[in-house]
Amino acid sequence: MVDNSDLKQCNGKNGCGQWKPKSEYSNAAGNKDGLYSICRPCKKAAVHKSYLEKDHEKRKAHANQYYLENKELVKGRNRKYRRRTPAKQMLRNAKCRADKKGEIITITEQDILNIFPTHCPLPHCGIKLVPGGVGYERFNSPSLDKINSKGIYEKDNVIVVCFRCNTIKGEGTPEEHLSIGNFYQKLLKSKL
Repeated sequence: MVDNSDLKQCNGKNGCGQWKPKSEYSNAAGNKDGLYSICRPCKKAAVHKSYLEKDHEKRKAHANQYYLENKELVKGRNRKYRRRTPAKQMLRNAKCRADKKGEIITITEQDILNIFPTHCPLPHCGIKLVPGGVGYERFNSPSLDKINSKGIYEKDNVIVVCFRCNTIKGEGTPEEHLSIGNFYQKLLKSKL
């Protein structure tokens, strides 16, 4: 059991107000008890907040300047990161799309990894999925697709397909796709 004399309240402008063991406080020679008035976690959070607020515009300008001077290097690093973490990227993009439409999203990165194929599962396609593609390469990048476009991003309503197939599918229904496919099939036969 902890003796009350071993406890100190974390107070002050950035303190949490909780009573904690004195071992949770940093030394401060100028204070009566020789300890800071706020605990280590609160002190760390306050210092971090102060750092973020201080010179924010200066750091932002420096980051922009670095990007302009090293554009290809930064793009290459980003591409490598996207290739290493495709499920994370697909989830992030799905969250952005869901937020724009005011939808909820219940899938996790692990859910995506569990259904992640090596090749596009659509019968007419079957190309090897390569994460992080740009330009023409992006057509064989993995893409998270809702099976029912009107539904939400949930475990039983998503599939990973290639970007090209997902683009072709768009917002259409299966009936619309069959209709369009039949039309072009008849058109091609009439031209031959």
